[in-house]
Amino acid sequence: MFCIKCGTQIPPDGRFCNRCGTPVYNQNPQTPPFEQPMAAPVGGIDNVPPAPPYAPVYAQGQPYGPPPVKKSKKKALIIASASAVAILALAAVLIFVVFAQAAGWPLSGDTLQTKFVNENFEVFALIYEDEPQLDTEVMLKQPFEYMITQSITGMSGFDMQSEIAFAYDELTLGMLSSQNDTTTKLLLIEDTLYIGTVYDYFGYEYEHTVGLKFDTKADLSKPMPLEDRINALMSELEIDIDTKKLAEMFFNSISEDCFDKNDMRTTLTLRGEDLAQTLRTFSDKLKDERVIDDAFGNIIEKFSGVRMNLSSALALITPQLARADFELVWTVKYDNGKPNRIEMSASAGREHAFDLSVETQRRADDKNVRFELFAPGYYENTNLNFDFSWQTKDSKTVFKADLALNETTMTMSGTIDMSEYGYTMLMDMHIPDYDETVTSKLVVSLSPGQPRRAVLDDERFQINTDEAIIIDLGDMTSLFEQAMF
Repeated sequence: MFCIKCGTQIPPDGRFCNRCGTPVYNQNPQTPPFEQPMAAPVGGIDNVPPAPPYAPVYAQGQPYGPPPVKKSKKKALIIASASAVAILALAAVLIFVVFAQAAGWPLSGDTLQTKFVNENFEVFALIYEDEPQLDTEVMLKQPFEYMITQSITGMSGFDMQSEIAFAYDELTLGMLSSQNDTTTKLLLIEDTLYIGTVYDYFGYEYEHTVGLKFDTKADLSKPMPLEDRINALMSELEIDIDTKKLAEMFFNSISEDCFDKNDMRTTLTLRGEDLAQTLRTFSDKLKDERVIDDAFGNIIEKFSGVRMNLSSALALITPQLARADFELVWTVKYDNGKPNRIEMSASAGREHAFDLSVETQRRADDKNVRFELFAPGYYENTNLNFDFSWQTKDSKTVFKADLALNETTMTMSGTIDMSEYGYTMLMDMHIPDYDETVTSKLVVSLSPGQPRRAVLDDERFQINTDEAIIIDLGDMTSLFEQAMF
C-alpha cells in the first residue's frame, strides 16, 4: 500500500503516511473500489453506506494503486535534504561548541573520565579553531535584528525558500521560522511567550497558538537588554547550579573499569548496570554537595509540588536502568597523540540502534570533517557519508564536499564570505544521477541597533494572541497533575 499524496510505501496496518501524514483509508491494492462487486443492500438502496471521505480518484486508464512519484519531485526532495544535511551538520557542531563553552569546557581535573570528555570536545573544537566568528554576544546587550534566508534555485519545476528572523526592540522579542507549508512564530510580550504555528493541510490553513506565562515579579514593561529580560523571567525558578562542577561530578562517577585506553584510542563501554552504578555513585556525591542537590530539589518542587532533591530522584530510576538491556560503545581515537575521531555504536537487546563516527583533520591551512552514520530502518537501512573540506584566508572560506545518502551521491562546492555581523554562503550542488546543478544561497545577517520597525508592528511576527491557550508556568504543580492524571 502506498500514500496517495507522496507515493511513500505504508505498512499494511498503517493509518497515516509516515512521510507526509496523509490519512490512509481502506484500500484493496488488488481491486479498485469502483470495480469491487457489491451485494444488494438489505432494505433497499437507502441503506448503502456512504463512500469514505477523500476517496482516491485516478485518471482514466491508470492502473489502480498509488500515482508514481515524479522524478523531478524525488530529485527536489533529495536536493533539499542534502542541502539541509550540509547546513544542519555545520549548525550542530557550532551549537555543540557554544554549549560546551557555556558549560565551562574544558573540565578540570586530571582523571581518566574528565580527560575523555575533554578529548571529545577537542575533536569538534578543531573545526572552529582560528575561524572568524559571528559576534552574537551583541544580541544580549542591545536591540538587534537577525536574519537567516536560504534559497535553492536552478532546478526545473522546483525552488525552495526558507526564512528565519529574530528582532528585539528592548520591549518585545519576535521570531519567525518559515519553510515549505509550515510557519512558526514566537512573540515575547512582557511575561508571556506566545508560540503560534500555521500549517497548510490540503489547501486549508490551520493556526494553533499557545502562551507560556512566566512566574515573575519583575517589571517587564520597561525597556531593557535581552539578557536582563531573560534573567528576570527565570528569576523565580531559583536556579543556582554550578554546571561545570555538576558535569565533573557525574563523569567522575563512571567507573574506570568501563574504560579501555591505549596509545591509539580510549573506549568507554556502558551497559545498563554500569549506568545504574554511575548514578549510585553520583547520588552519594550529591549528598555531600547540598547546595547543588537542593537547587535541583527546588526545580523538582516547582514543577511537581513534591519536595525531592536530585539524589532522591535518581534513586527512583536506578533500579530500572540496572535491568535495562542496552550497550553503548564510545571511542575517541588519536592522530599523532591528538584526538581527531569519535566513534559511537549502540544496541538495545538484540537490535542494533546505530553506528556513528566523526573525524576531523588539519593539514597546514586545510581542514577536513568526515561524518558517517548507519541506522537500520523498517523498510531500508540508512547509510549517510558526508566529507567536508575547506580553507579559510582572512574572512573568506572556500569549501567542497561529497555527500552519499544510500545510493544517491552529490558533490558540493562554494564560498563563505564573513563579516563582523554576518556572512553569505553560496553553494553549487551537482547530482550525477540527474546530471543537473543547482545553487543554494544562505545569507545570515546581524544588525545591531533598533529594528526597522517595532516588533509589535512587524507583520512577520504578528500572532493572534486573543485565541491563545495560556499555560501558567507559575502553577506548574497544577499543570503537572493535569498532564499526569
